[in-house]
Amino acid sequence: MMASQPLEETGELAVRLAWRARKLGQPELVAAVEAACTPAPDAGPAPLDAFRFGVVMVEGDLVELRQWPELDDTAEPLFWRATVLASDGTRLVVAVSRVPGVLQSAALPVAGIRAVGFLVGKLEGADGNGERWLLAGHRLGWFPGTAPRGIDVAPGLLALAEAGFDVGFVDDIRRAGSRPLTAAEREAWRAFLIATSRLKPASWESAVATEPAASLADLFQESDRIIARPVTMHGTVKRITAVDPGEVLADGTSSARQLEVIVNTGSPRVAITNAAGERMEFGSRVLVTVVASEAAAGQVQEGTTVAIDGFAYRYWTYESGASVEQGAAGGQTLPLVMAWRIRPVDSGQARLNALLNWTMIGLVVLVGGVATTVWWMNRRDRMTRP
Repeated sequence: MMASQPLEETGELAVRLAWRARKLGQPELVAAVEAACTPAPDAGPAPLDAFRFGVVMVEGDLVELRQWPELDDTAEPLFWRATVLASDGTRLVVAVSRVPGVLQSAALPVAGIRAVGFLVGKLEGADGNGERWLLAGHRLGWFPGTAPRGIDVAPGLLALAEAGFDVGFVDDIRRAGSRPLTAAEREAWRAFLIATSRLKPASWESAVATEPAASLADLFQESDRIIARPVTMHGTVKRITAVDPGEVLADGTSSARQLEVIVNTGSPRVAITNAAGERMEFGSRVLVTVVASEAAAGQVQEGTTVAIDGFAYRYWTYESGASVEQGAAGGQTLPLVMAWRIRPVDSGQARLNALLNWTMIGLVVLVGGVATTVWWMNRRDRMTRP
C-alpha cells in the first residue's frame, strides 16, 4: 500500500498533472486506459495501488464540487476540485480543468460521472466514508441515464449519453462558430458523430416519442435548444464527400460521409426569424448538411432521394465543398444534422411526394390568384357604380 499524503502536499502535483492531461486530451487518456488497465481474463479488478501515476478511469456520483483557487495560477486556466464516490465505494478527489456547465451549479449528488486521469496517490484524513484518492484529469465526463432533479437534459442527449456521448461536450458545441474549430470543438463534433453511429433503435424510438422532431425552420435557429433534437426529413442528395471522424465507428470503419441534401420546403417561399431576431427567406428548396457513418450512408449516391433520421447538431458555417469537421472562417451557413439512419426512398414514392409538393404549391398560387381576381373585380365594381 502506498503511504497517505496530505492534500496540501499533493495538490500542486495534481494540478500540474491535470494541465498535462488537458494537453493530451480525453481520447488519448481513454486510449491509455484501454491499453494499460484492461484486466486479464478471469482476473479481478486491480487495486488502485497498482496504478500510481498510471492512467485510470473511475465512474460514480459527483458528491462535491468547488473551484480550487488556492492552486490556481493566473497564467493557467482555473481548476476544479471534484469529489467522486465510485460505484465500489471508493472516494476520489479529482483535479480537472473542465466541468460541464450545468453541473457547476447543480444540486448534488449527480450520477453518471466519469473521470479519467493520472492517479496521484492516497490522501490522509479519511472521512469515515472510505479511503480518498487523488486523481488528476482533463475533464469531468457526464453520462446521465435520466435527467437529474433541477437539470433540463433533452431526451436526445439522454439517448446519445447511453451510446457513449459525454453531455459535457454540449458546452463546446454551443461555442463552435464560423471560425476554424478548436481542438475541444473538434472533439465534441467527433464524439457526437460516434455516439450517433452507436445508437440503439430503442433509444431512437424513445427520443422521438418523448420530444417532437425538429421542423425545418427549427434547424435554422442558432439556439442551444436545437442541439440533439430528433430530425426526420426527406431530400435529394446533391454532393457526397468523405470525412475522418478520427475513431472507429459502430460499423467497424473509421470513415464517414458528409452529404449536402436538398430539402423541399413545401412552399414557394419560406421566411423565418432566427433566435438573433434576423429575418431569413428561402425558396422552395434549401440545403441541409448531413454527416453519417459509412454504414448509415449505405449505398446512397448523388441524386438519390433519401429519408433521414438523426439529431440536429447546430447551425454551422463551413467552406463549400470542404468537410464540416474542419470549420471555416467563411463559406456556407447551413443546418448540420448527424444521421443515425439514411434510407433511399422508392423512386415512385419520391415522384409522388414531389407531385404532392408541387400540387400544394399550385393550389396556393391558384387560391392566391382567385382571391386577387375577386378583390380586383369587387373594387372595379364599386368604382363604376353611380
